[in-house]
Amino acid sequence: MILLTMPRGNWFGRAAAAVLLSALAVVAFAAEPASVPPSTQPALSHLADQIARGTPDEAAAAADEFVRQIIEPVAASLKNLEQRPAAEQRRVLQALQRVHAGLRIRLYQANLPPEDAQLFDQVAAGNGDLVERLFDDDPRRRLAALYQIPLEPGSAAGVLVTSRLFDWDAPVVEAALNIAARLGDDPATMRGLARFVEGASQAVCGSPGALPADEAAAWADFSNRAICLLGNSKARSSVPVIVEAIRCFGRPPYRTLFRVAEALDALGRIGDERAVPLLLECTTDPEQHAIRSLGAGSLLRVTVGDAALLALAHIYALPPDELGFVSAPGDHPLTGFLDERTRRNALRLFALWYKENGEKPPQERTPLIPQATPITEPAAHTPAEQP
Repeated sequence: MILLTMPRGNWFGRAAAAVLLSALAVVAFAAEPASVPPSTQPALSHLADQIARGTPDEAAAAADEFVRQIIEPVAASLKNLEQRPAAEQRRVLQALQRVHAGLRIRLYQANLPPEDAQLFDQVAAGNGDLVERLFDDDPRRRLAALYQIPLEPGSAAGVLVTSRLFDWDAPVVEAALNIAARLGDDPATMRGLARFVEGASQAVCGSPGALPADEAAAWADFSNRAICLLGNSKARSSVPVIVEAIRCFGRPPYRTLFRVAEALDALGRIGDERAVPLLLECTTDPEQHAIRSLGAGSLLRVTVGDAALLALAHIYALPPDELGFVSAPGDHPLTGFLDERTRRNALRLFALWYKENGEKPPQERTPLIPQATPITEPAAHTPAEQP
C-alpha cells in the first residue's frame, strides 16, 4: 500500500499523491476489470501500466489519455447539466463526489490482504455511508467519520482507522494514528500500521529522489509514530518492515524527523531476534537522543547506540543494570549511561557475551557476568565488529 498525504503546512503535494494513486490504479484495474465498460478495459489497463512503469514522457502521455477516457463519457452525460434546476444540479454533483470516494475505496480494497478485505467488505455492506465518508473529498467529513468508527478490537475498526493513514491531509493521518493507539494490540490495526510503514519506506527509498525532501521527512515522522505503536503492541510480524524502515529513514535527510532511537526501542520491546543484525550495526552510533539531570551534577545521557544496546539486552533477556545502564523513572522514563567509560565497558561486556552465546539456542546461553572493573582485554570487540 502507498501512502497518500497532504501537508502539514507545505510538506506534501497533491502531485505526488496523484502519481502514487496512478500506480495503485494498475492493481485496481487488474483486480476489478468489471468496474469499467468492456470496450475500455484493455485500453485503461494498458494505460495504467504505462503510467506506472513507462518513461516520464510515456507516463505523462498515458496519464493524459487515461484521464480523457474516464472523463469523456461522464462529461458527455452531463453536457446539459447547467440547464437543470439548481437542486437537481446539486444532486448530480453529490453523486459525482460519491464516484471519487468509490474510486478511492476500490483502490484501497485492491491492496488489502484477504483477511482485511473480508473485514472491510463486511462493514461496507452494513454501513456503506460511513465508509464513503471516510474516503470523501472533504477532509472535515473524513475526520468526522474517523471519530464515528466503533472502536471494538477484533472488528473491522482497525481496517477502517488505518485506511486513513493513507490520506492526503496531514491532520487526518494524525487523527488516525491517535485513534489506532486506542485500539491497542488489535490484529487488524497492527497489520494496517505495518502496511503503512512499509508503503512509506518503499515510496521514499524505493525510488530515491522521487519525492521532495520535506515530503519524505514528513513520511518519516508519521512512520516513526506508527513504529512506536507497533512496539507497544509487540507486533512480531512487523519486525522485517520496521528494520527496513529504519534502514530507509535512519539516514540523512530523513533522519531529522525519524528519531532512530525510538524505533530501535520499539524493536527491543517486540523482542524478536530478527532485529539483531541491525541493532548490532547501531550500537556505536554516538548521536545523542536524550539527556536528563539526576541532580548533584549527574547527567543521564542516551545515545542512539545506547538505545540499540538496550534493545539487544531486552531481546536476549539480559538485565540492563548488569551492563551498567541507569534508569530515570517518571512520565517519560529514560535509560542510559552516566559516563562514557561505563558505556564503553557495557559494549565490551555485551560483545564478550554475544561472541559466546549469540548464535546458540536460547536454552544453551549462559547468564551475563557483570565485571566489577573495566574490561581492557584486547580480545573484546564492539558488537558491530561481530559477524
